[in-house]
Amino acid sequence: LQGADNTLYGPTDIIVTENTSEESLKAYGNAVGSVLLRYTSIPQEGELAIVGEALSVEDAEILKGLDPIIEIYDSVITEMLAIRVPPPMFEAHLALVNSLATISQSIRGMQQLISDPISGMSSIGLYKYSTNQLTKALTDIRSLLIAKRISFGPLEPGRVFRIN
Repeated sequence: LQGADNTLYGPTDIIVTENTSEESLKAYGNAVGSVLLRYTSIPQEGELAIVGEALSVEDAEILKGLDPIIEIYDSVITEMLAIRVPPPMFEAHLALVNSLATISQSIRGMQQLISDPISGMSSIGLYKYSTNQLTKALTDIRSLLIAKRISFGPLEPGRVFRIN
Protein backbone atom coordinates (compact mmCIF):
# COMPACT_ATOMS: atom_id res chain seq x y z
CA LEU A 1 0.00 0.00 0.00
CA GLN A 2 1.50 3.32 -0.98
CA GLY A 3 0.66 6.94 -0.32
CA ALA A 4 0.05 9.51 -3.03
CA ASP A 5 3.72 10.35 -3.50
CA ASN A 6 4.95 6.78 -2.80
CA THR A 7 6.49 7.83 0.52
CA LEU A 8 6.54 4.61 2.43
CA TYR A 9 9.31 3.73 4.77
CA GLY A 10 11.39 0.61 4.60
CA PRO A 11 13.63 -1.30 7.01
CA THR A 12 16.62 0.95 6.28
CA ASP A 13 14.68 4.01 7.48
CA ILE A 14 14.47 2.65 11.03
CA ILE A 15 17.41 3.09 13.43
CA VAL A 16 17.79 -0.35 15.00
CA THR A 17 19.88 -0.70 18.13
CA GLU A 18 21.49 -4.02 18.99
CA ASN A 19 20.51 -3.52 22.62
CA THR A 20 17.60 -5.75 23.69
CA SER A 21 17.92 -5.08 27.43
CA GLU A 22 14.97 -4.20 29.61
CA GLU A 23 16.40 -0.66 29.87
CA SER A 24 16.51 -0.29 26.10
CA LEU A 25 12.92 -1.54 25.71
CA LYS A 26 11.75 0.81 28.46
CA ALA A 27 13.63 3.73 26.85
CA TYR A 28 11.94 2.86 23.55
CA GLY A 29 8.46 2.81 25.13
CA ASN A 30 9.12 6.13 26.83
CA ALA A 31 10.45 7.69 23.61
CA VAL A 32 7.38 6.63 21.59
CA GLY A 33 5.06 7.62 24.44
CA SER A 34 6.72 11.03 24.71
CA VAL A 35 6.11 11.78 21.02
CA LEU A 36 2.50 10.58 21.20
CA LEU A 37 1.74 12.59 24.34
CA ARG A 38 3.35 15.76 22.97
CA TYR A 39 1.29 15.77 19.80
CA THR A 40 -2.02 14.42 21.09
CA SER A 41 -2.12 17.30 23.58
CA ILE A 42 -2.33 19.84 20.74
CA PRO A 43 -5.97 20.94 20.48
CA GLN A 44 -7.27 20.67 16.95
CA GLU A 45 -10.47 20.21 15.05
CA GLY A 46 -10.65 16.67 13.68
CA GLU A 47 -9.78 15.94 10.08
CA LEU A 48 -13.20 14.48 9.27
CA ALA A 49 -15.01 17.44 10.88
CA ILE A 50 -13.09 19.82 8.61
CA VAL A 51 -13.85 17.65 5.58
CA GLY A 52 -17.54 17.48 6.54
CA GLU A 53 -17.76 21.24 6.90
CA ALA A 54 -16.03 21.84 3.54
CA LEU A 55 -18.35 19.38 1.79
CA SER A 56 -21.52 20.80 3.36
CA VAL A 57 -20.82 24.27 1.96
CA GLU A 58 -18.70 23.10 -1.01
CA ASP A 59 -15.83 25.40 -0.05
CA ALA A 60 -12.32 24.18 -0.87
CA GLU A 61 -10.79 26.96 1.26
CA ILE A 62 -12.01 25.19 4.40
CA LEU A 63 -9.84 22.20 3.45
CA LYS A 64 -6.76 24.38 4.06
CA GLY A 65 -7.63 23.79 7.72
CA LEU A 66 -6.10 20.33 7.21
CA ASP A 67 -2.61 21.84 6.71
CA PRO A 68 -1.73 22.12 10.42
CA ILE A 69 -2.90 18.54 10.98
CA ILE A 70 -0.70 17.30 8.12
CA GLU A 71 2.22 19.19 9.67
CA ILE A 72 1.62 17.47 13.00
CA TYR A 73 1.58 14.01 11.39
CA ASP A 74 4.76 14.83 9.46
CA SER A 75 6.47 15.98 12.67
CA VAL A 76 5.41 12.81 14.48
CA ILE A 77 6.84 10.73 11.60
CA THR A 78 10.15 12.62 11.72
CA GLU A 79 10.42 12.09 15.48
CA MET A 80 9.42 8.40 15.25
CA LEU A 81 12.14 7.86 12.63
CA ALA A 82 14.72 9.33 15.06
CA ILE A 83 13.93 6.81 17.83
CA ARG A 84 16.41 3.99 18.41
CA VAL A 85 14.39 0.79 18.05
CA PRO A 86 15.31 -2.47 19.83
CA PRO A 87 15.05 -5.48 17.46
CA PRO A 88 11.91 -6.98 19.10
CA MET A 89 10.05 -3.71 18.37
CA PHE A 90 11.27 -3.31 14.79
CA GLU A 91 8.28 -4.63 12.82
CA ALA A 92 5.69 -2.88 14.96
CA HIS A 93 7.65 0.40 14.80
CA LEU A 94 7.95 0.20 11.02
CA ALA A 95 4.18 -0.42 10.84
CA LEU A 96 3.62 2.56 13.13
CA VAL A 97 5.68 4.91 10.95
CA ASN A 98 4.06 3.66 7.75
CA SER A 99 0.53 4.02 9.14
CA LEU A 100 1.32 7.61 10.17
CA ALA A 101 2.76 8.31 6.70
CA THR A 102 -0.31 6.86 4.99
CA ILE A 103 -2.62 8.90 7.24
CA SER A 104 -0.68 12.05 6.31
CA GLN A 105 -0.94 11.18 2.60
CA SER A 106 -4.66 10.45 2.89
CA ILE A 107 -5.31 13.81 4.55
CA ARG A 108 -3.39 15.50 1.72
CA GLY A 109 -5.68 13.63 -0.68
CA MET A 110 -8.78 14.81 1.20
CA GLN A 111 -7.75 18.35 0.38
CA GLN A 112 -8.73 17.52 -3.22
CA LEU A 113 -12.33 16.60 -2.30
CA ILE A 114 -13.89 19.64 -3.95
CA SER A 115 -11.64 19.77 -7.03
CA ASP A 116 -11.38 15.98 -7.51
CA PRO A 117 -14.20 14.25 -5.59
CA ILE A 118 -13.26 10.69 -6.66
CA SER A 119 -9.66 11.04 -5.51
CA GLY A 120 -10.81 12.83 -2.36
CA MET A 121 -13.29 10.08 -1.49
CA SER A 122 -10.71 7.35 -2.04
CA SER A 123 -8.45 9.27 0.36
CA ILE A 124 -11.17 9.06 3.01
CA GLY A 125 -11.21 5.29 2.55
CA LEU A 126 -7.41 5.21 2.80
CA TYR A 127 -7.61 7.38 5.94
CA LYS A 128 -10.00 4.96 7.64
CA TYR A 129 -7.82 1.99 6.69
CA SER A 130 -4.67 3.80 7.89
CA THR A 131 -6.13 4.80 11.24
CA ASN A 132 -7.02 1.13 11.81
CA GLN A 133 -3.41 0.22 10.93
CA LEU A 134 -2.17 2.85 13.39
CA THR A 135 -4.32 1.38 16.15
CA LYS A 136 -3.01 -2.10 15.34
CA ALA A 137 0.63 -0.91 15.38
CA LEU A 138 0.19 0.79 18.76
CA THR A 139 -1.58 -2.30 20.14
CA ASP A 140 1.26 -4.49 18.84
CA ILE A 141 3.86 -2.26 20.52
CA ARG A 142 1.91 -2.42 23.77
CA SER A 143 1.58 -6.21 23.56
CA LEU A 144 5.31 -6.61 22.90
CA LEU A 145 6.21 -4.38 25.85
CA ILE A 146 3.83 -6.32 28.10
CA ALA A 147 5.24 -9.65 26.86
CA LYS A 148 8.74 -8.39 27.73
CA ARG A 149 7.42 -7.38 31.17
CA ILE A 150 8.20 -3.72 30.63
CA SER A 151 6.12 -1.52 32.90
CA PHE A 152 5.81 2.23 33.20
CA GLY A 153 5.05 4.46 36.15
CA PRO A 154 2.18 6.98 36.09
CA LEU A 155 4.58 9.84 35.33
CA GLU A 156 6.55 8.12 32.56
CA PRO A 157 5.60 8.86 28.92
CA GLY A 158 5.46 5.11 28.27
CA ARG A 159 2.33 5.09 30.44
CA VAL A 160 0.38 5.37 27.18
CA PHE A 161 1.07 1.63 26.82
CA ARG A 162 -0.29 0.67 30.24
CA ILE A 163 -3.29 -1.61 30.51
CA ASN A 164 -5.21 0.34 33.17
